[in-house]
Amino acid sequence: MKHGLIYAVETCLAFSRNLTERHPKRITAIVAAMLIGGTGGTFAVANLAPDAADLPVRTVVESIPLQVSAFNDPLAALPSIPLYRSEVTRSTDTADSLLKRLGVFDAAASAFLRSNSQVQQVLLGRAGRNVTAEVDSQQSLLSLTARWSPLDDGLFQRLSIRKTMGGFTAQLETLPLVASTRLSGGVIQTSLFAATDDARLPDAIAVQLAEIFSGDIDFHRRG
Repeated sequence: MKHGLIYAVETCLAFSRNLTERHPKRITAIVAAMLIGGTGGTFAVANLAPDAADLPVRTVVESIPLQVSAFNDPLAALPSIPLYRSEVTRSTDTADSLLKRLGVFDAAASAFLRSNSQVQQVLLGRAGRNVTAEVDSQQSLLSLTARWSPLDDGLFQRLSIRKTMGGFTAQLETLPLVASTRLSGGVIQTSLFAATDDARLPDAIAVQLAEIFSGDIDFHRRG
């Protein structure tokens, strides 16, 4: 049965090749007619389809959650880098003015400085104390450290304020003093103390300068 089917297919193919070779023009005309007839049939079927304007229209409203990725927000992929800034306290400093000069805009930190007893006693309103603030990219306070030497006894005090999960904490320590040298300069326009403030020198240095040069310069006389 299988061999007979193969023989029949081969016979049909041979007949088709023989017919094509003997009558190529007629075969071409027949194929063209079939294509034209097929196109016409297709066109006729297409004309029988309903008009698109008569088809029913349905509106589908679906809520899609918005997902923000690092590609939409390039800053989200950047790590948070802490920033540091140092200042010298002034006698007129308040919690807000000191934090503002340090580049800190943090309502919780300002409220802590106003309410903490140690900060009120040893930092605010005290001139000539070196203060360093650590802030994040949102200008919120991470830590604040103030250092000063109240007595000439080889020790200095350090006030450390740090942000924790439960809020801010303050710690006052007394540590051994290590001497270092720093060069600074300025021009006296109004007073010696104003010039040393502009040069970020503590008032103790201004007093020492006045004592050293008191025999040559009258710092109290104007003009």
